[in-house]
Amino acid sequence: MQLKMQTDYVIRILLYLASSRGLISTQEMSDQLGIKRSYLPKMLNLLRKEGLIISETGVNGGYRIAKPPASITL
Repeated sequence: MQLKMQTDYVIRILLYLASSRGLISTQEMSDQLGIKRSYLPKMLNLLRKEGLIISETGVNGGYRIAKPPASITL
């Protein structure tokens, strides 16, 4: 099965956030997942609008998973 690039990125972001503790910056996600930093906001906004992740702004801001990972299905 082939996935669209956007779908692949969204799944990778969710898996990374689910396995992380605390807030994760876009820079860290970009570095760890190999996704261009300029492309991340689009994916993160989709996930935030769906209620799957939470964003916090500020110097120490970032993103975290919004639900228990076991409750998220594809």
